[in-house]
Amino acid sequence: FGKFEDLNTMISRLTGAGTVESLIDLILARVEHDFEGKRKGSKVAESLLADSMSLMWAAVEGLAENELLGAIALWRVRGVLGRTYPPEKCLAWMGENLEAESEAETTLSPLEEKMKTHMIELRTLWSSLFFAVEELLSKTGSGLLVFMSPQVKIAVENRYVWSEGLKRLAHKQLAKYFLALHSIGREYNARSVTEMPMHLVKSGMTVKLIRLLSDKDFIKAKIDQHKRIYSGAGRGKKATASARRAASDMVALSRALSSSATKHLLTPVRRLHSVMSQLGKQGLKSIATQAMKKIKGVFSNLSIRRRKNNNAHVLMSGHMEKVGGVVPSWKLRFFVLTYEGIRYFESEGKSSNLSKAKGFIPLESIQSIENGDEVKSLDGQGMKKNTIHVATADRTYVFSCRTDTEMYTWTRTMLDALRSTRETDPIEVMEMLASAAGEAVEGHEGEEESEDDEEEVKARHFKVREKEREEAGEKGGDAKEEDGHGSGIKPPSVAAEVRAPCPTAPAEGDEVGVGESGGQAEEKREQSEVTKEKCIEKEGEGKDSSEAEQEVTGQMSEVGPLSVESDSDQHNQTKSRRRSTVSQEVLSARARLVEEAIRMEKRVAPTIAELKKHAKSVVKSRAKLEESLRLALGTHESEACLLPADHVNYTPQLGESTDKQRVALRRQTDTMRNALKKAEKMTSTLDEQVQCVSAVEECWQRVNAMAGSYIVEAAALVVGVEQKESEAKAEAE
Repeated sequence: FGKFEDLNTMISRLTGAGTVESLIDLILARVEHDFEGKRKGSKVAESLLADSMSLMWAAVEGLAENELLGAIALWRVRGVLGRTYPPEKCLAWMGENLEAESEAETTLSPLEEKMKTHMIELRTLWSSLFFAVEELLSKTGSGLLVFMSPQVKIAVENRYVWSEGLKRLAHKQLAKYFLALHSIGREYNARSVTEMPMHLVKSGMTVKLIRLLSDKDFIKAKIDQHKRIYSGAGRGKKATASARRAASDMVALSRALSSSATKHLLTPVRRLHSVMSQLGKQGLKSIATQAMKKIKGVFSNLSIRRRKNNNAHVLMSGHMEKVGGVVPSWKLRFFVLTYEGIRYFESEGKSSNLSKAKGFIPLESIQSIENGDEVKSLDGQGMKKNTIHVATADRTYVFSCRTDTEMYTWTRTMLDALRSTRETDPIEVMEMLASAAGEAVEGHEGEEESEDDEEEVKARHFKVREKEREEAGEKGGDAKEEDGHGSGIKPPSVAAEVRAPCPTAPAEGDEVGVGESGGQAEEKREQSEVTKEKCIEKEGEGKDSSEAEQEVTGQMSEVGPLSVESDSDQHNQTKSRRRSTVSQEVLSARARLVEEAIRMEKRVAPTIAELKKHAKSVVKSRAKLEESLRLALGTHESEACLLPADHVNYTPQLGESTDKQRVALRRQTDTMRNALKKAEKMTSTLDEQVQCVSAVEECWQRVNAMAGSYIVEAAALVVGVEQKESEAKAEAE
């Protein structure tokens, strides 16, 4: 604890923690101080606790030790050697793939040798760190590391993954690790099937998620996993629910693999519960559309054949008991489900002849299909379980299956068949969804190029985090230590620096090598000069500017042959380049916004013109119909009042002719009224279309407003940069 006199302060600080989460936060701070404080200058120990806790927080079911270390190693090695560095070499250094290690090149560059030594030391240091945090962790029956309690996870989240960017970063780190395992030839196992979809969703890697969900090997592995869950389920409500969900997923995924289920290709995407809960309805449609595009050609010919003979295709058949309509008794029947409807026969042998069907339920007449509760047997012998209620306009059919698995299978198949009769053909659905997705689909195409840009934001800066806590008033006077000795437990400010603003290693994608051209070296020197200035400003609170400059320069020299020049002319050139870069970004952003506005206006203008033209025609038609109706009603009233003035000369022939005229006028009036109703419906439809047009125009106005505000903010940014430069120049003079 440092000084013995500070022991009481330490005890009061630990006992003064208001919640369990805050106490765990103090424990993590102590582990950081003991683990990283004793190893100052070690790049291996730097932020090791933060990285490991962040990855365990992001895991779905926990992580094995080799998975945790492999993900950290892959992240650090590729962060130094570049994104294009082979992942099999990184994993070979951690002992993940011994075959790749034997096949790898024997000659390594000096930087590769340094990183290999770094990874070997990482495995050694993890043992010491694990014993330090062992009380906060526990192991599952399958050997996975998880947090001991929910309070530990909350404390880790508040300390290490407190922003959305850090959460997305942790999920991306695990997603790339499991993708790297698959890229070096490993098959999908239970761990990758469980973890990969969730991390791809959370990290926003939509393109790779689409490829994963449309991969047959992944679907097969998912089915095998559900089979093991279903076969190994025990007793109890939780086990039963898990088994039922696994059974329904098996049916849905198997149907996606079958060659006769073109209509149900969306089903496996819907049935991935963990993925669906993280995606909205629109995001799910977009992903499903693109996944179906990839396998559209495989099933297109099959879809055409099925459409030619749609009714003859048998979706499912089997025995179920049914309640009779005339005589209320349970009878065993053989049911055959097609896209036309449900037929039931006395026996399976008579199902080949449709004329021998005892009954037929058209799919178009079905209103609802539900799983019912237990129904009392009509013969008084117990209860009928696993019932299915099929409701039509005339009656409700009640069926009983032998097992709950059969009940769920029948229900799901009936619902899918019913949905397929009310939807468009799958090929047309794919085309409509693809056109509706439009820009969203195009936006994902370039995702693989930009999704790694976020990797430059590495780890977290505990000084910044602690400063935010102090500003928010979350901590009192104990946040600062006295005379550098204090109580022994330093606040999180003693942890590792952010590696993005003050890089101790090249950013991801920058390969350090020899033989660089003069222009590249000059550019790197300018970038290092800017980075040095930022680091000096952040370190200026507790250090002298010259000491900070020496420290930053020393950190940069460890990575590569980058040199830092402090020439004033070069400094001015760097500032002018930064100012020109900001101006160019503003101009390019403005040009993009104008181009987007013109494109949207061109797209919307024809639709608006067509709707206005249609509105005019509908208004004219409605006016004509109303005028005709008024004339017909006036004629009808005048004819209805026609009675012979002289009752003496009234003849039956005159009365009959008048009655015929009245009947004809009534018919004409009814016709005109129906036409007026149709006109009102057309008018309401037109009103809805006009509302859509107004919504588009409103959206267009919002885009213009956003563009204007963006341009104003960018201009203000340029003015601010120029003012800062002028102030710095004045201070220098």
